[in-house]
Amino acid sequence: MVITDLGKALLAKSPTGTALPVTRWQIGKGTLEEGQPLQERTQLLGPVKYIPLAEVKNQGNQCTVTGQFLNTGMEEFRWEELGLLATDPDLGEILYAYGNARGNGDLIEAGEEKYREAIFGIELVFDGVANVTTVIDQSLVFIPMSQKGQPGGVATLDDTGRLPEEQLPEISFDPAGSAAAVQSNLNAHIGNRNNPHGVTAAQAGADPAGSASAVQANLTAHTNDKSNPHGVTAAQAGADPVGSAASVQATLMPLITAVQNTANRKARIVYGKYSGTGTKEAKITFDARPSIVFIGGMQASTQKATGVTIAIDGMKSLAVSDNFSYVNSASAGTASFSGGYASFGSNYVSISVGDYGSGINQSGAVYFYCAIFTE
Repeated sequence: MVITDLGKALLAKSPTGTALPVTRWQIGKGTLEEGQPLQERTQLLGPVKYIPLAEVKNQGNQCTVTGQFLNTGMEEFRWEELGLLATDPDLGEILYAYGNARGNGDLIEAGEEKYREAIFGIELVFDGVANVTTVIDQSLVFIPMSQKGQPGGVATLDDTGRLPEEQLPEISFDPAGSAAAVQSNLNAHIGNRNNPHGVTAAQAGADPAGSASAVQANLTAHTNDKSNPHGVTAAQAGADPVGSAASVQATLMPLITAVQNTANRKARIVYGKYSGTGTKEAKITFDARPSIVFIGGMQASTQKATGVTIAIDGMKSLAVSDNFSYVNSASAGTASFSGGYASFGSNYVSISVGDYGSGINQSGAVYFYCAIFTE
């Protein structure tokens, strides 16, 4: 490798002690024949790639400039040329030094096939004290293979991009038991039910403190409310309409008193109810033969009273109002009145009021009865 004519001209322009501004390397594949002078070259015959400077080292009147070649991402070529470039104040970047293998260059395989690396350089000697200067991009300075994987050097990478196990430094693991201690602390934290993270009710989507107790207080008050807060009707509860029992009782008491006074007998009262089936006849069974039976109903659709029907065993007449249907019978037979009849048996009464039949057995209606037994 020699200094080119352009390089010598640059040295002549540079005063003694002035730094020489080299810039970068360039490699190529062009071949010079024997006898063709190197110093006349102003550029490479077959340039392939620029290579950044790896190091510029000045010592006295000597200067060493190095570079590093890697074939990563390159296609196959034969390395024949090497040039060192520098900056001329008049011409710009020039070919300062040049070398050619003249057909004996190395065959460089494609980067995908085989990894190749080369460290190369030039040593410049000046008559006086002169320095070679350049700006070296440290991010582009490569590490020689001779320093990789060696003591005091740097580690290499395997095919997976990881450090080989044999190049890993000794690793200091946690002392025995430390992992168990961490797990113990974690378990204690997990088991902490005192809200160690200070989560609020709103963050947890829960009711604010005290709201549940307020709801419970309202629920307890509602449960203890005996004034029918839901407005349940007597029919819904399966009970007698308001006042119906008292009305029947008020109607019966004079008759009971009369029977007791005239016959010197005691009376027994039995209450009950049945659901209408839609026929004109209603039959009610007891544990003995009744003397008087009162029947009153509640219409299913209108929730209104259907009137009261009175059947009396052994009585021939009884004054009735417009709201009453009246039938009677003599002794154990059957008697009719106003198109209806009442039949008393040893433990039942069967009643029909003819045109008024719907009043004692209307389908869907609930009927309440009161029977008087004399002893």
